[in-house]
Amino acid sequence: VFGTQSLISKAYYEKYNEVIGRNDVNANVVGINHFTWITEVHCGDRDLMGMYADFADKYYESGYGIKNAYNKYPQQSWHKPPKARHNGRGCLIPL
Repeated sequence: VFGTQSLISKAYYEKYNEVIGRNDVNANVVGINHFTWITEVHCGDRDLMGMYADFADKYYESGYGIKNAYNKYPQQSWHKPPKARHNGRGCLIPL
């Protein structure tokens, strides 16, 4: 969640040319363990869900290079899901 808040702050800067920190991004998060979804995200009174969706669409093919504390090299923050098929028991099997 913290990484997503940081990514949203970068998307915010890209769209509005204003610097905000991770703590300025207020997100409503639901889920269990590492399976989480953001249902709402705001900075002050500004709704950021549409902005974040546009940002994700923009970088869907190429990914968005980020650096994190664990690795000095750029990472793909998201990428196309791998091609897979459902095995009928709740698992996806790569093709």
